Amino acid sequence: MLADCDENGNIDPDEIEKKITNKTRAIMITHMWGVPCNMDKIQEIAKKNNFLLFEDFSHAHFAKYKDKFVGSFGDVSACSIQGQKTLTGGEGGILTTNSDEHYYRSLLFGHYNKRCVQEIPSDHPLKKFSITGMGLKQRIHPVSAAIADEQMDTIFDKIEIRRKFAKKIIRELEGVKGIRIPKIESHVEPSWYAFIFQYVPEELGGLPRDLFYKALVSEGCLDLDIPSSTCPLNLLSLFQNPKELYPSYEDKVQYSKGDFPNAEKFYQNILKIPVWSNEEDLSIIQQYIDAIKKVSENHMELIEYLKGGIKMKELNEEKQNNFLNELLTLAGNEGIDKVVVGAVIKNGEKILLLERPKDDFMGGINELPSGNMEKEETLRDALIRELKEETNLDLKSFLKYLGSFDYLSGSGKKTRQYNFLIDVIENGEIKLTEHNNFIWAEKENEAFKKVTDSVKKVLDKV
Repeated sequence: MLADCDENGNIDPDEIEKKITNKTRAIMITHMWGVPCNMDKIQEIAKKNNFLLFEDFSHAHFAKYKDKFVGSFGDVSACSIQGQKTLTGGEGGILTTNSDEHYYRSLLFGHYNKRCVQEIPSDHPLKKFSITGMGLKQRIHPVSAAIADEQMDTIFDKIEIRRKFAKKIIRELEGVKGIRIPKIESHVEPSWYAFIFQYVPEELGGLPRDLFYKALVSEGCLDLDIPSSTCPLNLLSLFQNPKELYPSYEDKVQYSKGDFPNAEKFYQNILKIPVWSNEEDLSIIQQYIDAIKKVSENHMELIEYLKGGIKMKELNEEKQNNFLNELLTLAGNEGIDKVVVGAVIKNGEKILLLERPKDDFMGGINELPSGNMEKEETLRDALIRELKEETNLDLKSFLKYLGSFDYLSGSGKKTRQYNFLIDVIENGEIKLTEHNNFIWAEKENEAFKKVTDSVKKVLDKV
């Protein structure tokens, strides 16, 4: 059973209690990003229900909760010392326990033969499995263990520098619009595997996270990251439909998107920066702090970027698609219910307008070729389809983004129309399916008097 997270991305003790059933035997927790979980409440739950407690402290080497190291609370605890971890051996891991029984079973799980023969007592019921163990070999390489051991003389100095830098980041970014920094209780001492903070788009006019991220990278924050592999487990195929790998789990594990709203929201808004470990890295920390403040303070420039004037013909298709996705993200952040695409097509100085049927919603006006984006479509796909359906013309290329305008649809939905200057394939014959007539009109033409003010503002950018 999986459980939702708290505001720091760690497992929420209240959610643990909600998931307890008559089959529950243990609680397994992970101290994410080097910040300890709420061990008082979790231990209380485990003790009250006589559950085993397992800790994964791979992100939290030497982090402390009330002066006690994480990894020392559980019946069994384990951590990775893979290359990016605070204490690293390149690859491998460490298991800790105060239980002889758990220790012997752990030996059998990964250290068959010699260590099992040497360390499991001769009168123990599992001694007979010493040669084969459980059939697996999980030994750490001796060189990896030696590399990790060599760092023990300096690891605590390294962590103290990280703590000092993290406190500086928290102090200077507290209250900056558009971000939420971790809330660290006074009795918690993280080891800061990384510094995670939440992006809050509604404080920056709905600016998409990806554009906020790109702006920071352009300011020199090259190690800024949007974590992807550490997503909520319910979004991974292994937890949605594991039967292809584990046939016996068919119909037993079937999580899906939406099962854990706190974790999913946390993941959708997460940003990560390193917490460097050398005193001379203080200038880098300050550079990141200054960049975050600068982008936050100047976010309206990025909003204006999304409002129009972008010369799309200067972008390759991948960059065009990224930009189009940013527009959709902005619409989602601002509560738009329906998206419409509009096309501006020029023939010399003339622009193609379509006359709307008089008995239709907003009947009698002249409008751009436009229509609703369907579910699962991209903006590009929607424009290609609507252009073909309404005019029989085919899109050749995007030339320029001309901005958007919002209105209420006939059904009362909050609607946004994104407008693009486009080029069409030559020799296409206009055939109408939804309009009474089409007009190639210059701006002083009578036809423009029947164009809405919103469309006129769009055409002013052509």
